Amino acid sequence: MNAARFARVVCCFAALMIVSGCGGDAPKDAPTLFPVSGKVTYKGAPVEGATVSFSSPKSPRVATGQTDAQGVYKLTTKSSNDGAVEGEHVVTIRKVVTAAGATQMTPEDYAKMLSGNKTGAPPIQVDNSNGGLPAKYADGATSGLKRTVVAGDDNTFDIELTD
Repeated sequence: MNAARFARVVCCFAALMIVSGCGGDAPKDAPTLFPVSGKVTYKGAPVEGATVSFSSPKSPRVATGQTDAQGVYKLTTKSSNDGAVEGEHVVTIRKVVTAAGATQMTPEDYAKMLSGNKTGAPPIQVDNSNGGLPAKYADGATSGLKRTVVAGDDNTFDIELTD
């Protein structure tokens, strides 16, 4: 490849990188995110392995977080623990396991479920009938949970689930 052709290829590649936004700052119209965390309990006990989701029409994505052994979650919208957009959110909480062994799904299983990949054991929603959470919390229309995220770092939402 001669030098002139190589220079054109490099310039075209650089132009593509600039146009596509690779390596650049976030778009100016991207919503500001604020840290959100809390603790989920059911019957007074921490809920481990549940996915907490905050959904707002102001957000391009749903903010989600996984509860740890103490029931604590931190929301992620774009990058780890970055939070959620300001405003009112519908909250859902679900605990999904694989049907085969009723064990907590791995992140890979959960990603397959979200992408529509049907390989492996089908996931099931855990509800009271099999020792998990009430199914109403898995659906935004029935969860009854709403939280308002405010600008700043004071967005701690502890959630006690009931039957």
